[in-house]
Amino acid sequence: MNTHRRTTLFLAALAVGSLTTVVAAAPAYTSGPPYRAGASHSMEQPATTRRGTEKVDLNAASADELAKVPGISPEMAGSIVEYRDANGPLSRVDQLLNVRGIGKADLDRFGDRVTVW
Repeated sequence: MNTHRRTTLFLAALAVGSLTTVVAAAPAYTSGPPYRAGASHSMEQPATTRRGTEKVDLNAASADELAKVPGISPEMAGSIVEYRDANGPLSRVDQLLNVRGIGKADLDRFGDRVTVW
């Protein structure tokens, strides 16, 4: 067997051995429930809610996620996303008063359920 062929076989065997080690060690670096078909498999908390609270991040939530907040209609949620896309991230919750269709009464109704991070 020539030297080039032996070197190629050695490198292939080394790569397979390394991959086997990584795959075998992978379970030691994971935590949480086992895999379930159809379930979300992210190990991190969703970007739109903060651990320990039910507040939704106005800068990360989609229109669908915003519409799930009691007091925010689908139309308001769409307006919030449009405003955010046009003006950049919000720095304060009360900036929602600048969004078309949202007034002080609306903000009083759902303001404690949203935040900006």
